Amino acid sequence: MKEFIIKVTKEAGKILMDNLHSAKIIQYKTPKSVVTNADIASEKYILSKIEKRFPKHSILAEETGFINKKSDYTWFVDPLDGTTPYSLKLPYFCVSIAVAFKNKVINAAVYNPYTKELWYADKNNAFLNNKKIKVSKLNDIEKANILFNYSTRNKEIKKTAHYLTKLIKKTRVHIMHSLELNLCSVASGRSDGCVVYGTNPWDIAAGAFIVEKASGKVSEFNNKQWNPYSNTLVASNKLLYSKIMKILKSKP
Repeated sequence: MKEFIIKVTKEAGKILMDNLHSAKIIQYKTPKSVVTNADIASEKYILSKIEKRFPKHSILAEETGFINKKSDYTWFVDPLDGTTPYSLKLPYFCVSIAVAFKNKVINAAVYNPYTKELWYADKNNAFLNNKKIKVSKLNDIEKANILFNYSTRNKEIKKTAHYLTKLIKKTRVHIMHSLELNLCSVASGRSDGCVVYGTNPWDIAAGAFIVEKASGKVSEFNNKQWNPYSNTLVASNKLLYSKIMKILKSKP
């Protein structure tokens, strides 16, 4: 399965690069969420490969939705995470693919075709371009670099502002528009944490798993174990985790 996920993820990444300078926005799912022809081409390719190799497995993909085969296995596919940066020709986008057994991710890959960086994790370890990676060891919340991701759904804007304001007061916050790459940044030790309010299964399944396998800590805001369907997420090294949670639960 490892070789399959890596191969398909890289080949989908090539589709994105081939279309980078000719990509066109073909749909606005909302005024803040766009779809390009590259999203569609990448997803079509990925789904064709999964359905050929694992015809009895279910698939949840961003553009296609849920293909229910009533299987214990589900594939989570984001053919282009970071569509807005991609449409602006900015190099912060990726392909992500994860496979779960009974909602527990067991293999995952994230590939940034612009930088040619491939993150992969199995049940034991996490890797960046075949080298084992670990989360950072920083223990000072004021010096920590925390990546923040939020939902574009209008009904969640107030909550988004609520949590973002709390974090800004206590730590260094950055907003980068590819959640999977943000999580991989935490797994690689480049950033110290990632806080997510409002998300989708295909946005977190691969990256959250990779953080865990890089010796990080991942949970929902309420301390419950994360799963691909979680709507909130805290991912960090284990030294900072409780400090981030304390900020999120503090009074405004």
